[in-house]
Amino acid sequence: MRHGSTEHLENKNRINRATFIFSFVAATILQIILIGGLSLSVGGDTSQDTGIAGLIVGVVFLVLVAYQLRLYRKRLHDRNSSGWWALALYVPLLNIFVIIEAWFLKGDEADNKYGKPPKNIYISEF
Repeated sequence: MRHGSTEHLENKNRINRATFIFSFVAATILQIILIGGLSLSVGGDTSQDTGIAGLIVGVVFLVLVAYQLRLYRKRLHDRNSSGWWALALYVPLLNIFVIIEAWFLKGDEADNKYGKPPKNIYISEF
């Protein structure tokens, strides 16, 4: 990657299914550990401590949810679908189709409008 490149911010990025699953599961485990740890650390302390911990938990949750939506967007791009379909995850019944497409269907083997096929490497997107 050249100096000053914004390649990682472009919408034309794709990730394969294995990278998507690994990264999504890793983010979910991190989410459970961080939020669970922060929730347990508050215990029976004062309401001020609970409020601060609640704020931290909320921020951590939102950051990780945004990251997971980014993963869905990149995975949907690999299937030659718009990344906007990731928002359908919040629509009951419609979310089933998005989950099936991202988790179970193979990506395009050829170039598509979102770029070249991802390499078959199994590394995290972190």
